[in-house]
Amino acid sequence: MVKIFKRKYMDPSSINLTSEQLECTDGYIKKAIDIYEKTDHLKTATTKDFNNIYINLSNAVCTILKSNLKFDLKVSAIENINKVKQYY
Repeated sequence: MVKIFKRKYMDPSSINLTSEQLECTDGYIKKAIDIYEKTDHLKTATTKDFNNIYINLSNAVCTILKSNLKFDLKVSAIENINKVKQYY
């Protein structure tokens, strides 16, 4: 007997960032949201889609680390992204 485990995934658009923080992500958050919406909120998603969402969220974290944001803004942005990224 095969057991199927259902996981809950969070919508990448639920990431709470200021406009200044969002600018520093170089569009990676938007790409993750586009994949989420393109796959009918993950109903038709493949493994590649899940991986691409995770990669885009990881790239957003990297670009924030390299940005010129103040330290506290970097920390809060990374925490907010990682809350969603952990589900992928």
